Amino acid sequence: MGKRRIDTRILILAIIIVVVVAGVTVAGWILPSGEGYALTDINGNTFRLSDFRGKVVIIDFMATWCPPCREEISHLRAIGERYGDQVVIISVGVDPNESRETLKRFADNFNITWRIAPCPTDMVEDYSIKFLPTLVILDGNGDTRFTHVGLTDEATLIPEIDQLIGG
Repeated sequence: MGKRRIDTRILILAIIIVVVVAGVTVAGWILPSGEGYALTDINGNTFRLSDFRGKVVIIDFMATWCPPCREEISHLRAIGERYGDQVVIISVGVDPNESRETLKRFADNFNITWRIAPCPTDMVEDYSIKFLPTLVILDGNGDTRFTHVGLTDEATLIPEIDQLIGG
């Protein structure tokens, strides 16, 4: 009788472990981590989001023809000036019709000093980008911590970044 009770507890524990492991595995498939995305910036440099572990990363999903995207540049510039190398800003052009050269001209015209690259289609899908601009803020572990749809100013971003860098 006592042995049967132990076997039931072990079975229940095993089921719980399987459910937890399956949940973590499925979450890993569903939630974007950026690990698999190889981006090549307008200067021909290939990088992955995982290259910036330990830093806050702001991914700016944008298009060159988008007026709010253009307006957001000054806010991103202010963030870059405020935080220096503690924060990595990456603008990714989501319009598949915009070539690397188009993005390069855009970066030159707007004096964008951070990385800018064409966006892989699966990245747009994985981050569920529906509107422009969209900012996704990753913590030092590469986990998505904040998402902003539409024009976002530095006053909104500063407290979030401070929270992530412990400032």
